[in-house]
Amino acid sequence: MNYDGSTDIVLFKSNGINIFIASKRFAVAGEWELFEKFGIDVNSQKVVAIKCGYLSDEFKSMASESYFALTNGFTNQNLEQINYTRLTRPIYPLDDITSFIPEPRIIKKP
Repeated sequence: MNYDGSTDIVLFKSNGINIFIASKRFAVAGEWELFEKFGIDVNSQKVVAIKCGYLSDEFKSMASESYFALTNGFTNQNLEQINYTRLTRPIYPLDDITSFIPEPRIIKKP
């Protein structure tokens, strides 16, 4: 287990749902012992949802299905939501450029 104890973690239970809340961000990948310390057998759960930037190999091996949800955050992958301020438009894939006709321009004279 890589968890060093520097983050406070609590388990909140409501209507049959277990929710872990941490005081600071930390890597959840490979930390199954944390679930066990709170008396939760991950393999017996119908659904396990983890807010994580990726699905680690360990999580993939346990999941019959996995879903990736785009959320705002440090690495927002929903490109349409990013406010580009130094980008010449239109540009693919952000804009529909099916009818775009580029204007020729000289970049560097010989």
